[in-house]
Amino acid sequence: MHPLTPTCVLLLAATATAQWSLQATANTPTSRTEAAMTFDLARGRTVLFGGAAIGTPAGLRADTWLHDGSDWTLATPANSPAGRLGAGMAFDLARNVVVMFGGITSMISIALPTNQTWEWDGTDWTQAAPAASPTGRAYHAMAYDVLRQRVVVYGGSTNPGLLMTSNQTWEYDGTTWVQTALQSPGNPGARQYAGMAYHQALQRSVLFGGISPHTGGNNQTWLYDGTNWTLVAVPTAPPLRNLAKLVYDDARAVCLLQGGADPATGTPIDDTWEFDGAVWTQPATAQPTTRTRFSLAYDPIRRKAVLFGGIGPGNVARVDTWRYGAHVADLGPGCAGSNGVPALAGNGDPRIGATFSSSLTNLANGAVLAAVAAGLFANVPPLPLDPYGLPGCLLHTNVDALVFLPVLGGAMTSQFTIPQDPSLFGVSIHQQGLSLDPGVNAAGLAVSNAITMVIGW
Repeated sequence: MHPLTPTCVLLLAATATAQWSLQATANTPTSRTEAAMTFDLARGRTVLFGGAAIGTPAGLRADTWLHDGSDWTLATPANSPAGRLGAGMAFDLARNVVVMFGGITSMISIALPTNQTWEWDGTDWTQAAPAASPTGRAYHAMAYDVLRQRVVVYGGSTNPGLLMTSNQTWEYDGTTWVQTALQSPGNPGARQYAGMAYHQALQRSVLFGGISPHTGGNNQTWLYDGTNWTLVAVPTAPPLRNLAKLVYDDARAVCLLQGGADPATGTPIDDTWEFDGAVWTQPATAQPTTRTRFSLAYDPIRRKAVLFGGIGPGNVARVDTWRYGAHVADLGPGCAGSNGVPALAGNGDPRIGATFSSSLTNLANGAVLAAVAAGLFANVPPLPLDPYGLPGCLLHTNVDALVFLPVLGGAMTSQFTIPQDPSLFGVSIHQQGLSLDPGVNAAGLAVSNAITMVIGW
């Protein structure tokens, strides 16, 4: 393998970021809002359940979908909860089960939320029978406290028709639910649609935002240690919002806050924030298509946040999957040479401080030399190469670096080391391969597909 040193130069000069990227999947869940979602660490899958269908016919979903980092699969459990929206979900690391609590199980306007607790073991759903439970609620915040081995629930709507909202903290240990007897005089107050995640480095649950039907929205940051809630004084906070989602990125020790809505107008908010335990920062990032009421989870195995679904302006259903973190994606097709279309593929994900390699295969028989072009920007639309003697071929990336490398064993492999520089998070590098292929066209070249590498941790 040979170092692609010009690409290192590109990285040092790069400023463009594009952390959120649309993921192409062969299968996708049907449209839904306010579905419950979390990551099942024992099985290595993101679990999605329920939600409300968008459009006609209206109704509640009662299906379970699993995302393995590449595609969605519809699970076929023998038992399943009734359809619901606004439930909370968290993974219980001590017992290796996904816990789902609450939600609304009827579409009638005066329906009261349920107080059911369900558990997913990777194959089937089982309704738990805790000795005690909170009153039914929906739109509550929910996370798993790793240190104390408890599922934590805060707030939520106990009676949406009467605008009744909770300010209670409950914990579930796998046997029973217990309301926390707080030692401090205050707590975050009655709210629903707040974001919550457990920050492992802080050993605290982090709660942000939300809304009270009586007092409106807020942009407060609170920490919970199992005994007290503490309001954090932050230099800068995300704008007030409800319906935001909060997950914990353990690779970078930050809570990731995504989107939400303006509590006064309901207007979707398209932004991303990160909380390191003391400071909120807003990375420059391309955003998913505008939406609210989506689902979000963090996949620690693949080091990516996964976002699905929701609803866009004009009641438009979103049935797409987005990811935030290091990955490689196809940028565009190549054109055939004498041995088929040369195939360029990344070997793993491009991570900060690590070496990334890509391989070019399907080269002409006897080829001894090939090249890889790298650039910071994609050609949109792709550049036709017909004037250069390559009819039907397209160049998908601008060429900031072009390196010729020997072909060994019928393949060419390039590699480069990504500097240990956090500012490179989200930078995109595009690559496309070229292979010497005498006689295939006037230029004597075959062109591979192009790939995009999004750098992350």
